Amino acid sequence: MKIAMFIVCVFNVVDGIVTYIGLQNGLISESNPMMRSLYTFNPNLFLLSKLLLSFMLLLILFVPLKKTMLLERITFLAVIMYGFVLSLHTIWIFS
Repeated sequence: MKIAMFIVCVFNVVDGIVTYIGLQNGLISESNPMMRSLYTFNPNLFLLSKLLLSFMLLLILFVPLKKTMLLERITFLAVIMYGFVLSLHTIWIFS
């Protein structure tokens, strides 16, 4: 499960960078209203917030969590969903 959580961290960093590049070049638009507002306010703050979120998620890896079926399923679902979103962003930007 910790590997899956680490993958979510990596996906978040890559997604933040790819989204930042796409937004800077006018190739994509941000769908998340909160992140869109943050990007409009300050693009660098947008990227910094994505990186800080990844760092906070990384810290969770060092917290002893009780392994439950629900937590496992939610974590793996997050990996699948984030992987899908990251794939879409990458395809939109590089095609």
